Amino acid sequence: MSILAQNKCRTVLFSRHTLWRLTCIGASLLLIYFIHLWFTIGNESKYVDSLSYKKAEYLQNAYMNFKTINQREYKVESQKEDELHLQMSSKVRNEINEEKKRQLHEIGAQVKDIAEIVSHCKGVPGMTIAMVKGEQSVLVSLGKADVVSGRPVTKETKFLMNSLTKTFLGQLLGVLISESSKNISWDTRVKDILGPDFQLVTSEVTQEVTLRDLLSHRSGLSSGNLAVRSTYPQGWTKADLVNQGPLSAVCLLSSNAEDMVKWIKFNLRSGCLEDGRQLIRRDIWMEMWHHQIDLSPMFLKAVDKSSTNWPVRDISEGYGLFWFLNKYRGFKICWHGGGLYSHYTLAWMIPEKEIGLYISINGYSGDSKPFSIVESLVYYTADLLLGYQPWLDQKSICYYPSYWTNSNKQSSKHKMNEEFMTVSKLEVFLSKKHANPVELVTTGVGHKQEHVSVKPVSEDDKRLSSPSEAQSFPRTLSALPVYSYAGVYFNPLFGNLTFFADITCSCLQSKMNMLSGILHPVRNHTFDVELTESLRFLSKPSKQMPPQAAFKVDFTVDSNGEVSGVDVHSGWSMEVPIHFIRRFR
Repeated sequence: MSILAQNKCRTVLFSRHTLWRLTCIGASLLLIYFIHLWFTIGNESKYVDSLSYKKAEYLQNAYMNFKTINQREYKVESQKEDELHLQMSSKVRNEINEEKKRQLHEIGAQVKDIAEIVSHCKGVPGMTIAMVKGEQSVLVSLGKADVVSGRPVTKETKFLMNSLTKTFLGQLLGVLISESSKNISWDTRVKDILGPDFQLVTSEVTQEVTLRDLLSHRSGLSSGNLAVRSTYPQGWTKADLVNQGPLSAVCLLSSNAEDMVKWIKFNLRSGCLEDGRQLIRRDIWMEMWHHQIDLSPMFLKAVDKSSTNWPVRDISEGYGLFWFLNKYRGFKICWHGGGLYSHYTLAWMIPEKEIGLYISINGYSGDSKPFSIVESLVYYTADLLLGYQPWLDQKSICYYPSYWTNSNKQSSKHKMNEEFMTVSKLEVFLSKKHANPVELVTTGVGHKQEHVSVKPVSEDDKRLSSPSEAQSFPRTLSALPVYSYAGVYFNPLFGNLTFFADITCSCLQSKMNMLSGILHPVRNHTFDVELTESLRFLSKPSKQMPPQAAFKVDFTVDSNGEVSGVDVHSGWSMEVPIHFIRRFR
């Protein structure tokens, strides 16, 4: 190999070795740099992290302090806003309540005016009215509680509630069911509650009759109206009345308008007390206002006004548990009434609108359908409370219900126009001053007394005719001489009923406790009974009226032609007659 080739070869080898060495040195330096850089950045990162943490902690503390300060300020502002809101809300509520009171007060004044007219044209001695809408209430009292002494009706005057008492009995049973630990319900059999001493007319009825059967009047038991009208034998205690008296003896409670307002509100709250306690469980309560049975055709005719003759329909929807159920102007109505000894009462509940009414009168003069007096006032008042124009007015209310039930409506309308020719005549009537004040009391608003005219009961209306004046009864000969019916007749539930021949009038008279009467023959062995003595006003409310039969009696005659018993019809055509067996002649 030449020297030139050798030198060239050495040069190449040297270059390669030099390049490799330089590469290694560069890589080492680069590695050292990266290691140094890593340590440097790591220390700086830790320093930065330390600063960031301290800064974040500072910021967080500052934020918390700011938030606390803001919260305190917000709380103060919020409290001020709440107080202002409460003040404004309270003011608005007070204004709303005052407006409701004012409106109800105006309705009370309108009802008072129409009640005066009804008292005048129907001859009602005294009346009390309670109206409730929400938490507001108005009481109207007018007329006399006693026409002899002149004692006026006030908000404390008690009126006999009669069959309305049934609703109280049902609610008391509802309380017992709610509090019972024995799993008692409306469908519990009565014998399971009262035990083996409970006995009815048959073993089947005794075994199967339930509380629901009793409270919906589907047990088949006879009415005790006759015993209630005659009162009970002298010397009977309350225990005797409960143990021996008929079930309908519970119709003898009485109350005043002031207390009835509390009861109405209790009903509108569905059994809840004013302090919020549910005295009767809601499911139990709703059963009372739920349909249980349909009414009989005869009863339906008396309480249903679904025909097109009526301007506004009041449709019967049956009977609940001691409550009648109707639909009036599309609203559900829960109601009950009662009548006895010329006291007539009606309570109406419109739960959907929180409206309740109670009206009671203590007498009537000349009206063949006295219950219609309170019924007409309920319709008028309910329309005002519901915000409707009443379909009864100052003219038509005195002719309710005859104008809509009388087939000859033209003659009824003509009679109305003759009696009340113009509104001015009514104004003259209302402007007259008599000795009988009318008291209007508005609860929640204050007590207000206004003296408004009402026609006093005339002396002719106070005087009640004797049986000898009765000339309107059919005068036909009985099948037997009157003395043939004389004797003592007995019923185990009602006691003795005595008939005796009176030679002074050549007539047959009756006596059962306070129930005395004179019998007028109708046909065969049937007689109409005109009441006398203390209850004579039930047969002849006024001198202008002919006497009316309080009830009928049908004597039964055996195959030998002897009088063996008597069936007493107490007045309601749908009731089963009460049979008395002849014991003595």
